[in-house]
Order: sequence, then structure tokens, then C-alpha cells
Amino acid sequence: MMYDAEHDCYICCNGKAVKKTGSRKVKTASGYIREETHYYCEECDGCPHRAKCLEGKNWKKPLDKRYKTLIVSRKFEALRAEEYRLIDSEEGKKLRMNRSIQAEGCFADIKGDCGFTGFLCRGSVNVQAEYILFAMSHNLGWLHSRIQNDKLNLHLYELKQEKEAA
Repeated sequence: MMYDAEHDCYICCNGKAVKKTGSRKVKTASGYIREETHYYCEECDGCPHRAKCLEGKNWKKPLDKRYKTLIVSRKFEALRAEEYRLIDSEEGKKLRMNRSIQAEGCFADIKGDCGFTGFLCRGSVNVQAEYILFAMSHNLGWLHSRIQNDKLNLHLYELKQEKEAA
């Protein structure tokens, strides 16, 4: 669906306007207050895209009695667009690649090299203490390896550049 900022409505795939019906503020369980804008389309009768547009299995109303409704949070959409922009940047790609290497490698090292198959203690406090000890021992081993190989200042691996065809 395309948004028409001038008329504050969405245009559906059949070219009909999904008009704004109102907005309200909603407080979540965590205490965050978000503003939702509600949109509704009254022109869904006879639309060839109705079954695709109004997907869902848990409806009490039959398909011919349903109409398109949208609930949109503008702030969420702006934050999502900004996050996608950051994730798709060169720095974001580099950070994603390094996180996949570092996080997965850490768990694999603890599981494979240290022979960790499960916690030896019971109770959340004891399990947390055991996990912290494993993490500290892994980090000290990692630091020792970095010092020995003179790679202490190398924090992130660079992305490999694709070779251009000649």
C-alpha cells in the first residue's frame, strides 16, 4: 500500500483510499505510550484483491462482510526506516558480519573446547555464577591469545571486497 501524505490516507492495490478514522494513545504493559493512527476502507465491495488483502484465519465474519483496517504508528515507522538505513550501511554490514563471527564462535569455544554440555549446579543463582565463571575464563583466554599474537588493537574484521571481473 502506498501512503498519500497530502490526504493522510493509504491507496490500496485496487486504487481505493483507505481513509483515516482517528488516532489514540496506547500505554503498553511496560509503560511506553505510543500513538496509533487508525485507517479504514469502506470501498472493498466487489474488489478482485479482497481475499489477498484481507488475509486471516480467525475471522468470525465472512470475507464479503469484512473491510480493510490498518493501525499505524508513525514514530515506529520512522525508527524502523532509520534502523534499516543503519543496518544496510557499510558500517552496519561490517558489524553484522563481526557479530556473527564473534558471538557464535564464543559459544562454540565454550561448548567444544571446554567440553561444556550443561550446568553442574542447580538454582538460578548458582547457574548464573557458573556461567559468569565460564565467560570470564573464555574472555581471559581470548585476551591472552590476542596479546600473544599481537592483535590487541584489532577489534573488527574488515569486509572482503568482491573482485571485479576484468
